[in-house]
Amino acid sequence: MHSNWRDVDAWRKEGLPLGTTSNEAAKMFDATLTQFMARRDDSTLGGLEGTVNRMLSADPSFILGHVLATELQIKNSMDVILSLAAKKDMSNRETLHVEAVKQWSSGNISKAQDIWDDIIVEYPTDIMALRFLTEYSIFFGPKARIRDSVARVLPRWKKEIPLYGYLFGLYSFGLEETNFYSEAEIQGRKGLELIPNDSWAVHAVAHVLEMEGRQDEGMEFMSKNEDKWKSSKSLACHNYWHWALYYVEKGNYEEALSILDSQILPRCNGDHVFPLSDGASLMSRLKYEGVDLGDRWQQLCRCWEGHTNEHALVFFDAHMLMSAVGAKDEQLTMKVMNSLRDYVRDGSGPNHEITREVGVPVCEAFVEADKGNFDKAVDMLKPIRYRLDLLGGSRAQRDVFELFLIYSALQSPRKRDQQFVRCLLAERQAKRRNSPMTDRLMAKALALQVD
Repeated sequence: MHSNWRDVDAWRKEGLPLGTTSNEAAKMFDATLTQFMARRDDSTLGGLEGTVNRMLSADPSFILGHVLATELQIKNSMDVILSLAAKKDMSNRETLHVEAVKQWSSGNISKAQDIWDDIIVEYPTDIMALRFLTEYSIFFGPKARIRDSVARVLPRWKKEIPLYGYLFGLYSFGLEETNFYSEAEIQGRKGLELIPNDSWAVHAVAHVLEMEGRQDEGMEFMSKNEDKWKSSKSLACHNYWHWALYYVEKGNYEEALSILDSQILPRCNGDHVFPLSDGASLMSRLKYEGVDLGDRWQQLCRCWEGHTNEHALVFFDAHMLMSAVGAKDEQLTMKVMNSLRDYVRDGSGPNHEITREVGVPVCEAFVEADKGNFDKAVDMLKPIRYRLDLLGGSRAQRDVFELFLIYSALQSPRKRDQQFVRCLLAERQAKRRNSPMTDRLMAKALALQVD
């Protein structure tokens, strides 16, 4: 990781004055951003949390430092930010960042995205704004925003600017999510040339190899680079998930289970929901393939129990419900559904709207399928199948919902659903030219007597 931390003068010379006179605070701001971009902790600084504490101790009135700490969810400094903003003659960049964090903290994610967008137009090397814009665009709004935001600023960066190499992993992912696979792979691999342990660039290339049906290359790529990305605190579990998907696709369930048991489930706890969604997603795919998962669902459900009323993202709520029905845990299933309905009744904001329009129908479909009412599940999913992108996440992540619709239609007793599933699989074959899983599913569909 970059470790020649920039002081006050260095930030000013780059056109990004920080609004602090403390060199220590400026350097720790750089160190925080570096760990954020690298997706790994610097133990010499006490990790992200320790670095943030050092930054704010060096200058308790450092407003951009408080903004960064708040958006990283390490501190909740909104009261401090508002108090400092009321007293200080802020720069334009500080004013924009303060407004963005105000919108973000109020749940107005789309408005915060617009402001981050404005920041990088005016300050193209502001990687703090760029990273938050691309991060939240994974779950809110079109993925083209990820691609375009990086493409917009790349010409304005110079190779010698710290953190330059991380731009290519961000760009690669945006390209992949908008079907520019060849260019996505080029940009991702360029990022890895510049920063070989960039776990996000690894992740972006893994997406390309999956979408292009290059499973053998994917498994080799992940294995070859494992030592470079497995120490990533926030992304290692997810990269192992990608690795396991290649095995599921090829029907090598034992290897997929091995990754699940050795790398994914051990990372699942009650503190963070992202690994839980990886576990639920992988286990659902294995379930649809007829694999016996034993008590693994119950293990996952124990980790979800403290998150039933959070509703931060409907993407996670859907995976929590997926886990509950997988475990046949009726109590947790009802708890999640009741909480979702209360949230729809009383909540507000973009996640609330998506939950009402798409999230609740998806979750209700899971419940009906669990009862054996696969025809009802199909009826709930068909009207929203082209709106599933609103749930957020990548196409690889959302594919579990498409597979759920296919699985439900295969199990439905209705002839029209059995005809429908052949259409779904024909669509899937057109999108994924080399997909052994799709071939297996099509064989099952063709075996049904629909005429």
